[in-house]
Amino acid sequence: MKRPTLICLLSLLCALPPTAAHSQQTPSLTFTLETKDKLVQLYEPLAIRVVLRNNSQSTVSLNTKHLRLSPNDWHVVGTWGQWSGTSEGMPLKTENGSSGKIELAPGSSLRLLTTNEFTTFELLGPTRVSYILSSSDAATKQLLSDDGGDSACWNMWSKDGQRLAFVRDGQVWVSDVHGNDAKQLTFDSTRKAYPTFSRDGKIVAYVT
Repeated sequence: MKRPTLICLLSLLCALPPTAAHSQQTPSLTFTLETKDKLVQLYEPLAIRVVLRNNSQSTVSLNTKHLRLSPNDWHVVGTWGQWSGTSEGMPLKTENGSSGKIELAPGSSLRLLTTNEFTTFELLGPTRVSYILSSSDAATKQLLSDDGGDSACWNMWSKDGQRLAFVRDGQVWVSDVHGNDAKQLTFDSTRKAYPTFSRDGKIVAYVT
C-alpha cells in the first residue's frame, strides 16, 4: 500500500538529524535551532528560537543587529531545493526584544529570537529546512561557519496532533498520524498546495 509508506517516509524525514558541518575545525561561533519541530499555520508568522554559542577561549564582542538567519535549502520526500536571490535574512533579537552590542564569554551561550513573517517552502508539508547564520560585520563573519548550519522540521499537523494534511497527485488528502484512514478532500482538475488546518481543526485551507 502506498499511503502508509508515504506518511512513514514523511515522519522519517523529520526525524533525520541536521546535516553535519564539513569543516574539521569548530568555528568560534556556532548556533543551533532551539525551535526544532513545530506546527506551521498558513499565512501566520513563524517564531524561531536560536542559541548562539562561543566555542573559543576568549570573550567575543559582537552586535546582534548585524546577525541574520537565512534559509539555505529545503527537503521534502522525493525532492529538495535551495533558496536563490539576495535575501538579507531575518534579523535576530534577544529574548527581551533588545538588540545591540554584547560580550559573549568563553563557553557561554545567548538565546536569540527571530520571526519569519512570510513562510513559503515550510508549508509544503512535513518539510526540513536548513538555516545558516551570517553577519554584515566582517569581524563577526570570520568567526561564523560558512559551510554549516542547523535545520528544523515544520509540520502541517492539526492542532491536536492527530491528523496530517498533505498533497498527493495535486489533490488534498488527510490521514491519521500512522498514515491510516487517508481520505481525499478535493477532486477537481486544479493542482493544490500548502494544505493547512484551521484553528479549530474543522477546515483544511489550501492554495490553487
